[in-house]
Amino acid sequence: MPIREHFLTPDDQELWRKFMPERSSVYGSLGNALIGEKLLNRVARLHVIESEEGWISYPMYLRSLSQLPFTVDTGSHWDSGTPEFTGPYIFGEGRTLSQRYPEFRKSFAQRKGIVAEFAHLNPWTGAEQILQDSSSFDRQIIWCDTTIDPECLRHNHLEHRCRKSLNKGEKAGLQAVEISGSQEIREFLRIYQGTMSRNNAMESYYFNEEYFTAFRDFLPSNSRFTLTIYQGRAVGALLVLFDDENVYAYLGGSDVSFHHLSPATFQIWDAITWAHRSGKKRVVLGGGYVANDGIFRFKASFSPLLRPFYIYRKIHRRDDYMRLDQAFRTFHQLKNEQVSYFPSYRYTPRSATQPIPVCK
Repeated sequence: MPIREHFLTPDDQELWRKFMPERSSVYGSLGNALIGEKLLNRVARLHVIESEEGWISYPMYLRSLSQLPFTVDTGSHWDSGTPEFTGPYIFGEGRTLSQRYPEFRKSFAQRKGIVAEFAHLNPWTGAEQILQDSSSFDRQIIWCDTTIDPECLRHNHLEHRCRKSLNKGEKAGLQAVEISGSQEIREFLRIYQGTMSRNNAMESYYFNEEYFTAFRDFLPSNSRFTLTIYQGRAVGALLVLFDDENVYAYLGGSDVSFHHLSPATFQIWDAITWAHRSGKKRVVLGGGYVANDGIFRFKASFSPLLRPFYIYRKIHRRDDYMRLDQAFRTFHQLKNEQVSYFPSYRYTPRSATQPIPVCK
């Protein structure tokens, strides 16, 4: 069976859309790759293994080793990560390729000089089985089954406190309004940044107006901005990303002055009902920062459904990885300290600077 390999950049727009269409994965889409390149300085690529029966597509971000604060002479040039909820996607009868896929990835990494890779795997594609050589359970995430009628969800899936908050917001007259204009996105940004500041969010969670506008411009058919309105004033904001089956609650916030009206609850419920009307299978709410924290419990109040979330950590060029790890430890004056971050050499110890996670 002849095998063809493609390594696409966002300039290969027609091929990217063919092998990783927006309808299959909004996070793996060309639009999201363009946002990553233009707004986040990422090097977006799409690796494709194709046969006559189908193909496997793997969206990824390359990160140059030359940007590390120390220099190591190795034959490697990159490590890699992925967009959220991606990993390998199978199309057609590409499952016949899946058994040999780790072999293909290993060869690919050796040829491209990729020392290590990290991936956030989509829990509904079976990616953890394709990459079972180095995939591991990370945590449980919460999702809502939007094939079920919302009234059934409301009475059987929402916790009592969630229904109570929702009733309060509806009684007060909250309304969810879809937006796309620049002035409205600036109002969205005001609420979002206020929420991040109030929660002392990591620097990586702060985005500017251009970033949000990019979703409107590059993913107009796969993003939905809403403002929650109370008496003519925006008191909540939510951006969801979606493909044919999944709706992802991506970024949002609420005005602390109106928390008594529960706008956060109202706008997530609006996303759930919209997903049902639009024929989507699920709304993915995700998890928290740590197990069973306040964010996790808030999301869990919408649904009892949990899904195992897997990550993938793979060292492809072990000797180079060990040299990088040693240089990292020398640079930060570390000896035998355990570093769980992967890849270890990209971790910034707290004694130096508060770390900004890129992979985990």
